[in-house]
Amino acid sequence: MLQIVFTYCESELTKHGGYRRVRDLLSAKKVVDTLPEELREKITKPSQTHSLLRLVKTLDKLHEAVAITTKEKPFPTAADFAKAVQLVAPITKRATKSENPKTQLCNFVTVSSQSHPR
Repeated sequence: MLQIVFTYCESELTKHGGYRRVRDLLSAKKVVDTLPEELREKITKPSQTHSLLRLVKTLDKLHEAVAITTKEKPFPTAADFAKAVQLVAPITKRATKSENPKTQLCNFVTVSSQSHPR
């Protein structure tokens, strides 16, 4: 019985986009739930919330980004929301490791055993 239920759930989940789709929809709901009523209606697709997700913990920036986007266009796209998020909270690039790491070179060699092959 348990195997039948598992198989059914797995087929239904796969039919509707799988785990990634479910995660995306839950994330979109989290973003929309944190917005005030007047801004909620501006978001019409889950894809529009992808870039806004990182602003959920800073509500003032989230509200500002949505307000900027909706002020510029009556029907904004996901790219419009992404541009507004970059304006409100720009992402700074992390410093990467240098391509030529500095290595410490040894200037002398001490021979400890004459019978060693090297």
